[in-house]
Amino acid sequence: MAGQIETELINLVNANKDFKRLSLKLNEFNVFESLGITQNEIRHSDFLSYLLNPNENHGLGSEFLVNLLDFLMIEANNQLGINLDTELAGVKHSEIEIRREWKNIDLLIVIDKLSIYFVIENKVLSSEHSNQLNRYFKLAMTEYPNYRGLFGYLTPDGQTPSNENYLAFSYRDILALIEKSLSTKLISINSDVLLVIRHYIQMLRRFILDDSEISQLAKKIYQENKRAIDTIIKYRRDTQELVSTIAQNIIVDFQDTILAESNKSYIRFFPSEWDMPSQKISEGWIKDKQIVVFEIRNNKSKVTLHVVIGPGNQEIRNLLYGLGKGENKPLYNPYKEIPKKYASIYVKPLLSTEDLENSKDDEIANKLEAKLTEFKINDYKKITNDIAKEMTKNND
Repeated sequence: MAGQIETELINLVNANKDFKRLSLKLNEFNVFESLGITQNEIRHSDFLSYLLNPNENHGLGSEFLVNLLDFLMIEANNQLGINLDTELAGVKHSEIEIRREWKNIDLLIVIDKLSIYFVIENKVLSSEHSNQLNRYFKLAMTEYPNYRGLFGYLTPDGQTPSNENYLAFSYRDILALIEKSLSTKLISINSDVLLVIRHYIQMLRRFILDDSEISQLAKKIYQENKRAIDTIIKYRRDTQELVSTIAQNIIVDFQDTILAESNKSYIRFFPSEWDMPSQKISEGWIKDKQIVVFEIRNNKSKVTLHVVIGPGNQEIRNLLYGLGKGENKPLYNPYKEIPKKYASIYVKPLLSTEDLENSKDDEIANKLEAKLTEFKINDYKKITNDIAKEMTKNND
């Protein structure tokens, strides 16, 4: 059985044409992916606003704007009652206004000369909240009482909006409209702009639309190689476990330091000079009962180091929290009053998402050791002494 799975794994990596094609696709550079904004609603709205604005330097003129508005009007059975192509012919580009986040509306297109407006609410990962659609509908109707308006609700798959006055449309529609606009304006578009638009199209196919080529390839490969891929998933690297083990090994080597109760997500420690009855006054937190500890928070997306005040005697908690006031760096207190249960008065980034996702095991170990050594040299002793001094004053 093991030998058969090994053969399947070798064939998957070395002989499967779909697997090789998927690897090539995933390795293609995309500017939107490199900036980490593939599913960022604000950035999608920003880029769509840029393409819709005929006054911008993209070379599309009003092509994309007209195509989108035509599409919405057809979907609405031309409830505005106008021939948009004819009417827009008499409108200068400078007379078309594209607003972003006007009173929290994602996209607002206003053409005063025609007394019409278009409201577009854009959702990529999130969903409707806070009665948004109703509020924006009433807002637009109040702001433009003598105008005719259309309302669009844009989502990846054309979800039905809660307000029946909104037209549902999808990013598949956006993709088709962009490609239609490109086909008629290709000659007039600057090569740099064209490249960015093509990257946007590629990004939509790859990350927003469920039936992108990458999605289809991945499904096909999994269906045909389920046992081999399940084995890979079973033995894939547990980055949290790796970081926890490395961090604990480093902390153990810190001089005069006690490793406290820890797990995969939290690695806690404190200097031996804090190991005294006056500090073991916390309840319902850690077995050591320390009121304050150093804590490495080991999340899947990042790793950070904190000084955390736990639950316990409120007077002492307030004294410790007060160390973060004024110029007593590197400690700080982000809130006017100490939170009821846990309060962080120091934070140091150790590993980023990039470090965790794209580094090999030894690279993660080296980066983590370098950051913790930097902390030990620059901050550890000062924080230890400041807190010990405050606790001593309290005992006196």
